[in-house]
Amino acid sequence: MANVVLIKAGTAEGVIAPYRIVKFGAADGSYLQAAAVSDALCGVNESLAVSAGERVDIIKIGIADVEFGGAGGQRQKPDR
Repeated sequence: MANVVLIKAGTAEGVIAPYRIVKFGAADGSYLQAAAVSDALCGVNESLAVSAGERVDIIKIGIADVEFGGAGGQRQKPDR
């Protein structure tokens, strides 16, 4: 169950799936779906899938629902 404190609106620089961890994009106020272990993570896409150029709401502070997966016993990493 999410307990959101702060949501910031921005622009998606690429496709971002719902409930996925994001990183900052190249432009101010833009975001990309995190794709590597080395990415600097900055929030979670709230609930809607978005395409490049669309508005995206990013949960910055609080407890967010995150969709992830992997085989048991493995470290969890962002999508590749």
